[in-house]
Amino acid sequence: MKPIIIGVVAILILAGVIGGGLMATGVLGGSDLSAEEALSQLESSSSGQAVAQKAEPAYHEMARPLLTNIADSRKMLQAKIALMTRDPNVVTRSIKHEYAIRAGVLDLLGSLTEAECSTPTFRADLAIRLRDNVNQTLTQVSGNGGVEEVLFTELVVQ
Repeated sequence: MKPIIIGVVAILILAGVIGGGLMATGVLGGSDLSAEEALSQLESSSSGQAVAQKAEPAYHEMARPLLTNIADSRKMLQAKIALMTRDPNVVTRSIKHEYAIRAGVLDLLGSLTEAECSTPTFRADLAIRLRDNVNQTLTQVSGNGGVEEVLFTELVVQ
């Protein structure tokens, strides 16, 4: 009789552990949402956006340097830039539309004056302007931007 009682108690404990695990994972007694609805709510919530913000950065360095004259000057500017994003689709789109991005960036660089290039915040200000320019170009050609930063891997004004 004793082995039967021990067996029954063991089965009850095992059933409790399994049932508790199923309830904790939401399989039993969970919400009435389907998996797709729960995922949709997570993606639209601010916590879903916070998770996306913590994604690892991805980079795309433009293959060739950008070379242009400084406006109304004999000086030249040469830059090599990399685009930083946390969305791999933005990297794919920036590669696909690199010619449009290069054209927009060169237009912006060609409009710079010697005075602008001489300010202490030139590099940081230019990176912000380039980011906005690249995002505008990507939005025009593919529907949305997504570049968080433009980084200089080379920058020479002479």
